[in-house]
Amino acid sequence: MIDESKSEVEDGGDQMGDLIPFGIACFHFGIAKEPPFRYSNQLYITELNKVLASIPNIEKISITDIDISTSPQDISEKIPDLCEEGGFFPNLFSGKIEFILRIPRRIQQQTMPFINLDTGAEQFKILINYFYHMPVTFVVPLDPAEECSPANAVIVVRKFLENQFLNIKSEYIKFEYLGPSPFHAECYIKPSIRPDRSTPGVTSLNITTEMGYDEIIFDYDTQIFKNEQNAEACIFKKIIPELAFFYGIQRMRVTKLRKWEQIEELLDNIIPKNIKKDNLERLREFISYSGKIKKLFVAIAIFEKDLIFIKEEILNDYKDIYSDRWDSYFQDFIDKAMKEDETYPTNQLIQLLNYLESNRAKNMELLTMFFSAIVGGIIGALITLFFTYQQ
Repeated sequence: MIDESKSEVEDGGDQMGDLIPFGIACFHFGIAKEPPFRYSNQLYITELNKVLASIPNIEKISITDIDISTSPQDISEKIPDLCEEGGFFPNLFSGKIEFILRIPRRIQQQTMPFINLDTGAEQFKILINYFYHMPVTFVVPLDPAEECSPANAVIVVRKFLENQFLNIKSEYIKFEYLGPSPFHAECYIKPSIRPDRSTPGVTSLNITTEMGYDEIIFDYDTQIFKNEQNAEACIFKKIIPELAFFYGIQRMRVTKLRKWEQIEELLDNIIPKNIKKDNLERLREFISYSGKIKKLFVAIAIFEKDLIFIKEEILNDYKDIYSDRWDSYFQDFIDKAMKEDETYPTNQLIQLLNYLESNRAKNMELLTMFFSAIVGGIIGALITLFFTYQQ
């Protein structure tokens, strides 16, 4: 555990004034307990509170909007993690987890010793918001210096929490994240006075595309919002649906990559290798060869089926997100994420398998002929011997 008695933020230099920096991530506190066990939201809240409170650098823990009236459920199968096909558990839908985390600068440097990640702050507000698709996390540097990088803050906070949970080794709660965070952007909330009051309460968005992180600035009308906290809460509420969908796309992308890795492992098991083997071992491998090819054919068919369903699911959710129900701020980012989806060489792999299966069939035919000739020769010899002795 880490606990610094004195903050080092005093030497941080000039502050950022009215700008509110924040980074975007996808954090989740999953279940570490192995089945079978009984789960309830109330137990989850209790255990999560206990674990977070055990980290001295965390304070002001708040877990709200979680339905504790739901019936307990018996868990008998392995719980998927945030990056797996089955989604994440528990999916709290509307839950919120908030706490303040302090990471002194020297601890930040120890967290990522080989990379100079200057966050410009020592205290961070962490807000994890649950929505239909995925949890959305905002990392807000508090009392930031003039040079503040909220994107770097996401990386430092993620690594710090990851290390803490390795040390804690909780039997019930584990820290999960999607990434490293694929939403690389420096985000800021900025006060302004807008003469155009035709859409009161709606914030504007300015995006600057750069070589490193994009810069995204949300303007809010100071004549509408009483203070920056209200503006921050309003902006976060508006952007959560799109960001949850964005991370849902990223999770599906990770899921497909993992499935393809499994297919590559199956392929690696059937590709001939230049390894010295005895004749008996070769015969065993030849006999099992057909089953391995069939298993790979089935895996590819399931993979292609899943690709179709995933694509349809994303398109349907896209139509829902960009209906009149939600304000649009990140559509360009989501369009880019959908276009960047990997293409998998399933057709080429099927052609290779057909070639290997054709060779296997020919070799099986030759082997059958070989054994038939041997068996026929043996039977012929036995018949000859029989009639010879009969004479």
